Amino acid sequence: MALLIILGALSSGCIHFTPMPYTGQRAEARALGKIFKALTPEVREEIVKEQQAARELRITLDELGKLSQPEFTARFNAYSEKLIAIQIKRRELQQVLSQRQWSSPMVLAIQQGGVQQLQQDLARNQKWIELAEGVRLRVELGRKEGFPELTMLSYQLDLFLATKSDLDPFANRLLALREAFRLSEMDFD
Repeated sequence: MALLIILGALSSGCIHFTPMPYTGQRAEARALGKIFKALTPEVREEIVKEQQAARELRITLDELGKLSQPEFTARFNAYSEKLIAIQIKRRELQQVLSQRQWSSPMVLAIQQGGVQQLQQDLARNQKWIELAEGVRLRVELGRKEGFPELTMLSYQLDLFLATKSDLDPFANRLLALREAFRLSEMDFD
């Protein structure tokens, strides 16, 4: 009789030899995956805008001695406005991503990783804005070269442009959710 009960429990799925994630945790993983997937196009768009602004800013730095001071200032103001718009959008995306609180430690860790990634992007853009403002002020004061903001901004832009940007920034997080919770790509649709 005991053997029949054990066999019945095994065949119905009540007993597992390998631990399965809790149903609630799988539902949380699906929900977070859907959020990541929904935000991916907007995050990708901001990455493309950031790359374009970085290229334009770098070209303008190279043309520092060739541009008139008003033209240089106008360009720098435009780049600052672009970077500020990117920051505003990233803050909105970060807020959407961090709205829900998860009970699953794995889901929470993956969510926090996404929020931290956006925070790092925000910090990088803020540094560029500060350095660009310093360059703009020095040029307005008559300096054309040999000041630290120009060197630092040029270096940071070169470094950023030399690295390959990931246009699918949440792909690794979606993969982690799929593997940890045995989900498929269709679970995030």
